Amino acid sequence: LRNLAISLWATSTMRNGGEDISQILALMGIQPVWDYATKRVIDLEIIPLSILDRPRVDILIRISGLFRDSFPQLIELLYIAQNTLSKLDEDKDLNPYIKSDLNGTNNSRIFGSAPGSYGAGLQEIISSSAWDSKEDLVKSYINWSKWSYKSDANPTLNKSELQSQLNKIQVVIQ
Repeated sequence: LRNLAISLWATSTMRNGGEDISQILALMGIQPVWDYATKRVIDLEIIPLSILDRPRVDILIRISGLFRDSFPQLIELLYIAQNTLSKLDEDKDLNPYIKSDLNGTNNSRIFGSAPGSYGAGLQEIISSSAWDSKEDLVKSYINWSKWSYKSDANPTLNKSELQSQLNKIQVVIQ
């Protein structure tokens, strides 16, 4: 798993009971702290690398519009998780979040469509046959996914960071 970068689509939390979020946190080396009375996550616990016994996995998350609108607290939780990992005192070769922080690059790894919009822009151009090459599909995906989220409020347009993160992807899940 060394230096593995994964892109996960966080879309189906309502259907799967949060398995996608659990998978993201586990790959990052974080476990949720639960308030069992309310069945809510109240904090995050960093799993030490000595216990994790592997490098932390660099996760790029592409959220859907439905996820953005339904689970703003989870977007914020994921952002806090990624930001917390970037501040740890760990070997940068085992923690990609530290490496990007040291390089002075943005730690944006949660992207989605613009506020109020839905989809990845692909269905429309595929249905209307408005594309000629794979590059047309890539451009559409990037243009629809270029919003960086820390919560549901005030996302920022960050196309260059999205492209930078996409260039590191080795595996896409879901």
